[in-house]
Amino acid sequence: MRVTEGLTFSQMRSNIGTAQSRAFAATEVASSGTRVAKSSDDPTSYARGMVMKQGLARLEGMERSGTIAVDHLTVADDALAASEAAVTRAREIALAAGNTTLSPSDRAGYASEVAGLRATLLQQANVRSGDTYVFAGGRTSAPAYSNAGVYAGDTNVRVVEAAPGDMVNSNVPGSAIFTPASGLSVFDVLERLEANLRASDVPAITAQLDELDTVHSQVTVGRTDVGLQLERAQLASSSRDSVRLQLESARGAAVDADTASSYTSLIQAQQALESAIAAAQRMMQTMQSGLGR
Repeated sequence: MRVTEGLTFSQMRSNIGTAQSRAFAATEVASSGTRVAKSSDDPTSYARGMVMKQGLARLEGMERSGTIAVDHLTVADDALAASEAAVTRAREIALAAGNTTLSPSDRAGYASEVAGLRATLLQQANVRSGDTYVFAGGRTSAPAYSNAGVYAGDTNVRVVEAAPGDMVNSNVPGSAIFTPASGLSVFDVLERLEANLRASDVPAITAQLDELDTVHSQVTVGRTDVGLQLERAQLASSSRDSVRLQLESARGAAVDADTASSYTSLIQAQQALESAIAAAQRMMQTMQSGLGR
């Protein structure tokens, strides 16, 4: 083989190899839909894509936190609705029992109902969302209140980022609602009401109406607070969706391939490979003809 023929043959192999590499790369882009898969493809676009990917991962964490917050706050809201109803009924009983025409046995019947209302309040104060006692502050693995109505939790408020820059309280400690330091213990108030009803002490029963108004207000304010946090946690979902679309769009612009252009590039690369192979075949035929003379 002459030197010129050797160089020509080497060039043919190089052309085919280059065309094959380009065709392979174009096939990968078209099939995967990804234009930039590694840093060497396009360092700037790859770095931007990684930033967007990290943002999406952080957003997933917010979604998990936000979902848990919604679950806990929903349970808390339902519990406070039941608690509000229980206190309302206790006040109705106190008002009715103040009627001097009632007998001691009538008031004893009311006393039994109040005992049941107090038990309901304890049950709601110790409600759980999954394994979490929602009114126990940061001590979520144990009941918030003892049967005596003594708070066993703490005052910690669990704050979560439910959407970028949107911090939400995922709980309200029970001590701020059922037994506030500056207010009254709802459990003690109902316990005293039960005792006064059993004693058929009309003046004492009537005097407790103000106390019942106070604890009702405490529960109502607590429920309002929980409701506001629940609404914020729910609205954060829409905010996350909006940010997610922005991040996915930015990531796609950085690393994803345009479908039409990627298939156009694939066709062009395949045609270039076919042309290189055809040229090589023609060259081999020419060289073989020259050898046959």
